[in-house]
Amino acid sequence: MLMRLSIEDELSYALSDDIMQCSDMTSLKTKLRTSILSINEDPEKIKSLIRILKDDYFLSKKHFNFKWLKNDNKEQARWAVEYISENKLILEEYENLPLNLIAEKNYVPIIEGIFHSLCFCEREQAKLYERFKRAWSQHKFRKKAENENKVSVSFLMKDKTKKRLQEVADFHETSMIDVIERLVNSSWEAFNEGNDSL
Repeated sequence: MLMRLSIEDELSYALSDDIMQCSDMTSLKTKLRTSILSINEDPEKIKSLIRILKDDYFLSKKHFNFKWLKNDNKEQARWAVEYISENKLILEEYENLPLNLIAEKNYVPIIEGIFHSLCFCEREQAKLYERFKRAWSQHKFRKKAENENKVSVSFLMKDKTKKRLQEVADFHETSMIDVIERLVNSSWEAFNEGNDSL
């Protein structure tokens, strides 16, 4: 399990609304410090909690790499904040997300921090990570298709025809989609010139 305290070590450390609503890092650090100190006056228990949280955070960080998130990508920043804020699994875990702290220049560490602090088992966290990463790839693909005025098309083809299509694509060092586009466009041009022999 990642980010789960054992029963004997578990302490009440729910963060108050005033901490979750902080709008700057300085006041957040001050309120967090006060909150941690108020957990219990036993310094050893406080150290134990911090150690457990730190160890689990770095264990999660080791398993799940967010290098694909880029601080200088404004579109990705907006998309990531929207994705995190609408994800049902994350919303079940957090009553309030510290999204008000996110600016385009610092969104990566905060998104990472939210992810690494989730109280999921490693398998559930891995599924969420893969969905998150795949959703970004799909978003990029859709955006690229929109920018290139492309639409998604789905159709059935005989297996033999598909193999031949792949051979033609390999010969021309291109994709099957590119071959189909070229064939359709050249056939359309011939058709408009009255020379279509299809």
